[in-house]
Amino acid sequence: MEWDYYTSGGTIGIDPYIGNATWVSCSLYVDGVLWDSDYVTNGDGYDADCLYRP
Repeated sequence: MEWDYYTSGGTIGIDPYIGNATWVSCSLYVDGVLWDSDYVTNGDGYDADCLYRP
């Protein structure tokens, strides 16, 4: 699985690359609090990302 990590420009989080996986999910915690989460299945036409710009 391939992951993109974003930290520049004030954006933090993860944008997972689904590739040929059946599904992918991500969760972003800030100071121990769940800030964002996402889930997609391959072929549903959506992109999972847990990106946040504070």
